[in-house]
Amino acid sequence: MRTVRRLFFTVPTATMLLIGCDGRQPLAPSAPGDVRESAASNTKIDAPSNLTALSRSTSQIDIAWRDNATDEARFEIERASGPTAPFALLSVSVGANVTTYQDIGLQAATEYCYRVRAVRMAGKQTFYSTFSNVACASTASPPPPPPPPPPLQPTAVPVAATEVVMVGRTEQFAGQLSPVWVSWAHTGEYVAGFRVERSADAGASWIAVASVSPTLRSTEVAVAPEQEHHFRVIAFNTVGDAPVSNSARFIYPAAVNSVAVVAVDSQTANLTWQDNSAIEDRYEVWLYWFYVPYCGSSACNAEMYSDWVFVADLPANSTALTTDAHSSYSYGNAIYFVIARKNGVYSDAGSVTVPLPLTPAQLSGTSGTSAATRLRRSAAGW
Repeated sequence: MRTVRRLFFTVPTATMLLIGCDGRQPLAPSAPGDVRESAASNTKIDAPSNLTALSRSTSQIDIAWRDNATDEARFEIERASGPTAPFALLSVSVGANVTTYQDIGLQAATEYCYRVRAVRMAGKQTFYSTFSNVACASTASPPPPPPPPPPLQPTAVPVAATEVVMVGRTEQFAGQLSPVWVSWAHTGEYVAGFRVERSADAGASWIAVASVSPTLRSTEVAVAPEQEHHFRVIAFNTVGDAPVSNSARFIYPAAVNSVAVVAVDSQTANLTWQDNSAIEDRYEVWLYWFYVPYCGSSACNAEMYSDWVFVADLPANSTALTTDAHSSYSYGNAIYFVIARKNGVYSDAGSVTVPLPLTPAQLSGTSGTSAATRLRRSAAGW
């Protein structure tokens, strides 16, 4: 009879583990996409290439690229305002396998540059490819504004009559002919301009002395003193002339000159001048006093003090006046002005300067009509 003996050996668990894991091969093959796949295969992502940028309008640029990755999750796009400006990530991204993007809301006539990279997700980790090439394009410039419509061509002459409302002098400049202003009113349409005409023979003949734009309602004309002139205004366009306006008459006296002053006593002086006008109806005499303190090297108040005083209103052909108007001032200088007047229109003024106080033996030089003398007339006086 055969006897079978069974032998049992006790082997430590650690020894068994060493036998099963000798390091030469894994316990089981790795399936594709297994989480135990090596990190090296996860981190490598092929970058997109052949990036292009094309301007579509004043506010849109389209970009396109080649997708070289097989397992990206999305693409990120960065943009810069020019080739040297820093890039910034756009707030939008495109999904896997998308190869175009339309960038809208851009500034007109501005250069933009782009670059793109692929992104992969592996568990909680995010992996990025390198960036593509940089592509730039400029948005279109806005179109120029449309030209203004051509002006309407009138089909008829201006229909509203022009009214001359004033002819006058606004200032008096001694030693030169002061300008005369002609003003008018007009409310009609289809006016291309206004023509101002002057007559030196009471309206028997007229010559054009000014032509102005349709937006103006006054113009300056040169007129010599002592000569009567009439003025009228005519609105016109390419079709013809409107009816003429009313006419306005204007004349003003010749300038006063050779003004002189001689002291009679400590308070009184004789003022004389040459009457050059044959048309004046009155003469006016004015006094202008002024004083500027002399400070020398010391500090003081150097403000100029001045005052205007109406002296006299005299009849036509007057050539002299005895006055004490300057005696109210004990220092400074006084200037006497003599002005001829015709129907409220003034001549250029003649003047003479008197240093104060005036002594009986003092005789000032005659001034004539000085080009430096300038008077302004206002509602408050001179």
